[in-house]
Amino acid sequence: MAESNGFSSGAFQDIIGVCFVTFAVFQLISVPVISLIGLRRSSSLSCICIGVACILLCMMNATHMFVLIFVSVFAVNSIGSNATRVALRQATSHRRFKRIFAWASGGVQITQMFMPFVTGVLIAFWGWRWAVIVLAIPVVIAGVWIELAGKASSPDFATDSGNMKITGWKQLATRPGFIFPVLTVAFFQVAFSPVSAKLPFLLYREAGLSAEMFGSALSASHVMLALSCFSSGYLVSYWSSIRLAATGVVILAAGLLLMILDRFGNIYHAIIGIMLVNAAYGFIIVPFSGDAMSAFGEHRAKASGFLGFMQPVTGGCAVLMAATLGTSDIDGAIYMSAASLCLIVVIMTVMRWKIFHIGEY
Repeated sequence: MAESNGFSSGAFQDIIGVCFVTFAVFQLISVPVISLIGLRRSSSLSCICIGVACILLCMMNATHMFVLIFVSVFAVNSIGSNATRVALRQATSHRRFKRIFAWASGGVQITQMFMPFVTGVLIAFWGWRWAVIVLAIPVVIAGVWIELAGKASSPDFATDSGNMKITGWKQLATRPGFIFPVLTVAFFQVAFSPVSAKLPFLLYREAGLSAEMFGSALSASHVMLALSCFSSGYLVSYWSSIRLAATGVVILAAGLLLMILDRFGNIYHAIIGIMLVNAAYGFIIVPFSGDAMSAFGEHRAKASGFLGFMQPVTGGCAVLMAATLGTSDIDGAIYMSAASLCLIVVIMTVMRWKIFHIGEY
């Protein structure tokens, strides 16, 4: 895709960076959009627009138009993802939402294991343009299905968000039951995003793995993350969010310890440690994302949008900070994981104090 449009590797990575920033910003912009046109229409139109944009991407030869459409895909996807989260929470109970969110997150990780292979096969046979169109077809079908099925669903699902007010940010920001889970999710990104970004470089540069072992190691990391999500989805019916997150903190600490042991052992300690840090995802992100989404039903789109904004922004800043430390990949992963662990322990300590002494959460 980059070569077809004359982009260098560095230039295309810059475009990807702009796309992630756009996705984060449009999480906030999605709130008034959802308020204006409703949940169902936001979800369905986003899918259809993404499909149309993908077709246009394959037809465009003008560089500037390609960049504009490519970035717009992330903007539209951001609106649709927020609407889908809110719609799912509107249609389910608190615990059921967390369970479905956990299973969906695990499913995404499993999908990511196979998508590079599927995409590669499609590109090998038909080129990247037709591959993009083929991959966009299910998205368009989903959008049409949401639009048609939504008309037969209950009015609440279709129009609940249309009645949301644009005010309410202050109520969310001052409510411990919202701000503590959001901060915990953001603080975990301080470790998760940098170590995830550094893992491929460690496998390639430090461990010197073959292509087959390289792919197997990345797949193993996705499997561990998926298992943590599936485990959290099962335990969410029996354990509190605090208990699940405490388990995640223990896993995060174990991963940090293994990375530190790399100084006295071999590179594989650090690799397994990073995989453990990633595996804490299901026990920290899943329960607290569900808790944040349950704050103030009438302001749920704002809660979801702010949560969706904080994750990529914090993760992106953490990756940038890790890259500017001037240390090795392993040391950078250790420092960011240690910072994340300290921040999460502090916020969870305050959270427990709120629960037992004030009764809020």
